Amino acid sequence: MTEEKNLAHLSIFLIKDEFKKDYQIIKENDCNDPIPIPISGGEKAQLYIKRTSGIRPKWAFIFSDVIDLDLIGTTTNISAVLLIKNLDKYFVIAFGQGGRFLIRDDVYEERFGLLVALNSVDKESFR
Repeated sequence: MTEEKNLAHLSIFLIKDEFKKDYQIIKENDCNDPIPIPISGGEKAQLYIKRTSGIRPKWAFIFSDVIDLDLIGTTTNISAVLLIKNLDKYFVIAFGQGGRFLIRDDVYEERFGLLVALNSVDKESFR
């Protein structure tokens, strides 16, 4: 029996130098209060989790005449961002389907991920 590894696909954003305050980077009004996260070697890290409310699935109305819809329950889509400051640079890691939408428009370097990938891959094996 092989041991299953937990994997997380991360989207990491480099914030432009002119943005130095959390409220300039994160849509704080859409989030619960930030949670400080201790990280090794980093100056500061805050986890912002999107405010959510449970919603009933779109198809639930079909059963509204025959059962109590509370039996179906509700669902939420949890999204979050981790804002990290290290050496006067800010980075944001987005989690969930809507995590990146918690970042304000035009505050991150557009091609940061592409440049990191290009610098991380052996140029002889890249197609």
